[in-house]
Amino acid sequence: MQAVSCLWERPDRPGPLWGQVLLLLAGLGMSVAGTVIAVLGATTVFVPEDFVFLQTTSTGLHAVNSHLIPLIAHDRAGFAGALLADGLGILLMVLWGFRPGARWLWWTLLGAGLCVCVPAVGIHLLVGYTSFSHLAPVLKRSISLLSRVDFLVLISSQEF
Repeated sequence: MQAVSCLWERPDRPGPLWGQVLLLLAGLGMSVAGTVIAVLGATTVFVPEDFVFLQTTSTGLHAVNSHLIPLIAHDRAGFAGALLADGLGILLMVLWGFRPGARWLWWTLLGAGLCVCVPAVGIHLLVGYTSFSHLAPVLKRSISLLSRVDFLVLISSQEF
């Protein structure tokens, strides 16, 4: 097994692989976002857009049912854990999965991304929670995924 001094450089290509560096940053960003959401979910639970959408307050929700806010906090914690795990998974693939001919890596990243974006956007549209500032991160991710489809079609027919 050959040791690699810099994980984003390849001996057959000078300089860094910028796509790999950008995916590394995306994995780090997802991991940080998962951590931030976990902290917010365990402390304040809600963001201001939540109350605008629900047209109520934390006190109003507690008056309806005292178990409602802990349930929502539990849901946020699950989402945060999934986001953190996805970010770490991307980091592992980016740091050790890049190899010539590794088309599986790109298809795996696309499939995982679709499993996140389609339900996230779909459920928000279904319930009418369409605040742009709330949906901006997942919309940005969806656009990024769609831009990779052409790339995947291209590399499927060529040696990568």
